[in-house]
Order: sequence, then C-alpha cells, then structure tokens
Amino acid sequence: GVLYAMATGHAPFQADSPLKILRDVSSCRIPSVHRYQESLPGWLDRLIAAIANPVVSERPQSAREAADWIRACLMHVQS
Repeated sequence: GVLYAMATGHAPFQADSPLKILRDVSSCRIPSVHRYQESLPGWLDRLIAAIANPVVSERPQSAREAADWIRACLMHVQS
C-alpha cells in the first residue's frame, strides 16, 4: 500500500472501518494506479499489483526478486 500511496497520493483501499480495509487488503486485488495517475508507466502498475497480490504465491517471493523486476524495467526504459 505504501508504494501505491507514494505513486498516486491515495490509499489503495478506503472504507468506513479499519476492519473493512484489512479485509480488502487481504482479499481484493489492489486498484490500478491509473485510477488516479494515468501517466504512470504500465510496468509500475504491474509491479504494485504483483507486490500487493492477495494470493501470496503470486507475489514476488523476495525483495531481491522485486528489485530485479524494477531493475529490468528501468533498463528497458533507459534503452
């Protein structure tokens, strides 16, 4: 959620109670960052969605794996 908030300026989930937010975080896919910031690159949207995936086995399995993904995206952008 922190990366999402840094990229968009908004919390990914909003609700009337903290319990509802916790339920959403643990069971719902995070909304696209393009909901608030259409100009953000697609790779960033996919990265945030992967990191915040409620299905643990579908998330990057380590910080190194996420960092490698970010490095690959940046190399692509720079070339």
